[in-house]
Amino acid sequence: MNKIKDMGRKVFVRPVVSFLVALNIHPNIITMSSLVLAVIAFFFYKSGIFWAGGIFLFLC
Repeated sequence: MNKIKDMGRKVFVRPVVSFLVALNIHPNIITMSSLVLAVIAFFFYKSGIFWAGGIFLFLC
């Protein structure tokens, strides 16, 4: 099981983290962006535009 975790970190997590560090993006920016996208998705769902709400929810 640890080999799978290590491989997942090596293949998925490290490249994403390295990319975000290179862009100097703070973790709070990621959190606030997700919050804003979730609120936008909520308003689309509330308005009955489910496909757009689903896209924004996927981006969260």
